[in-house]
Amino acid sequence: MARRPRLVVPGFPLHVVQRGNNRAATFHCPEDYTCYREALFAACRRYGCAMHAYVLMPNHVHLLITTDDACAPSHMMQAVGRRFVQYMNTRYTRTGTLWEGRFWSSPLTQETLDMIRRATKAKGIVGDDDFCSLVEQKLQRSLVRPPRGASFLRRGDVGDRQIPVG
Repeated sequence: MARRPRLVVPGFPLHVVQRGNNRAATFHCPEDYTCYREALFAACRRYGCAMHAYVLMPNHVHLLITTDDACAPSHMMQAVGRRFVQYMNTRYTRTGTLWEGRFWSSPLTQETLDMIRRATKAKGIVGDDDFCSLVEQKLQRSLVRPPRGASFLRRGDVGDRQIPVG
């Protein structure tokens, strides 16, 4: 069965999530976070992805990126995965998969931003909405909004996301 194509709108912010396999921790010490950040920033530069914000949680990551190339997010995440998984396998003498399948992505919406705010506050990752305030300041005008007169699929029709169909 072929993979479904990703929805990447050139020039619009994209919310990317990647989870640890079985939701297990993927970061165990500060050096792990540093290695991931270095791999992420290098891949962003290489593939032309603008990184607006990121949250590295113990068992998954949230990224907000913008690109003009629909293939860039996939190439970027593949490069990050190659470098970081190699680091983790060497450092912790492990084998096997680190990530739970492919990464998930969708154009950034206010609903997505609210979900990130709730998740980061619940986990104590940020205080006083620091992360989401920064994102909102930078991206508020770029949030995907429905064009006037657009019809929408019902909730749940496409992975519980509303996507304009007209």
